[in-house]
Amino acid sequence: MRPKKRPPQLVLCMGRMANCYAGFIQQRLPQAAVICTMRTGKALPYLFVRSLQRCRHIVANSHVAKRVLTDQHNIPSHQITVIHNSVLCSTEVNTPRNQALRRLHHATPSTIVLLNVAMFRPEKNQRELIEICAKLPGYLDWQLWLAGDGPAQKKCARLAHDLGLGSRIKFLGYQSNPTPLYLAADLAVLASQSESLPNFLIEAQLHGLPTVAYDIVGVGECFVPDRSGYLIANHHQTGFGAALERLIREPALRHRFADQGRRHAQANFAPTHQVQAHLNLFRELTQT
Repeated sequence: MRPKKRPPQLVLCMGRMANCYAGFIQQRLPQAAVICTMRTGKALPYLFVRSLQRCRHIVANSHVAKRVLTDQHNIPSHQITVIHNSVLCSTEVNTPRNQALRRLHHATPSTIVLLNVAMFRPEKNQRELIEICAKLPGYLDWQLWLAGDGPAQKKCARLAHDLGLGSRIKFLGYQSNPTPLYLAADLAVLASQSESLPNFLIEAQLHGLPTVAYDIVGVGECFVPDRSGYLIANHHQTGFGAALERLIREPALRHRFADQGRRHAQANFAPTHQVQAHLNLFRELTQT
């Protein structure tokens, strides 16, 4: 005699397509706890929104994302749990900087390397990073490394050339493992216009890179503003440039921010902490 199939007690939906079907799953499995996940700063399709309203619970990866759900989609606050992304850093804190990679790109020991790791799409806004860097004082020794590929890369490369920054801005292409870049850079920079909780900034903090970033959804939760980086009002290019200039000029400030950033990332984004938070939530939902 074949054993009877037991329906699942809990279904966790990850990714846009899975979340779009979460409402149908909850309808077919009314006894199960179907959990949607909110991990995007992009506009949500209709089926995704309907699922958010029908599922048992939602895991958001930032407090700002939770406010979007409550304010824009009328989801009750008690149905949302915030659990940040987790990232794994396999590098020891005292690992020396990657001088070989710096020499490859003609960065001297005194050069301050600004790093951005992101796809080249219009919403990632590398163009504005280039414009901001073009306004830095000419006597400062800096380079901007842009890692990633995508449809906006050619226009960004043309802009860098037109601004006379061809020797300072390095287009590094897609990097399957950005760790060597973190170990060679000095600062992390982000001017993106569409994020949720960018892993790039969390990984940068783990590797001791102070951050300068625009204040959009979730970004300010990746680091400690004014203690491990600077959170700048969106599109305030003057403020962004001033923060960069200060960090380039002041090595002691960079070192202080780096230490705080490592501690913050290790305390808040370690995988063991986030896994336990999920398990605690699953236990609560399946026991009620």
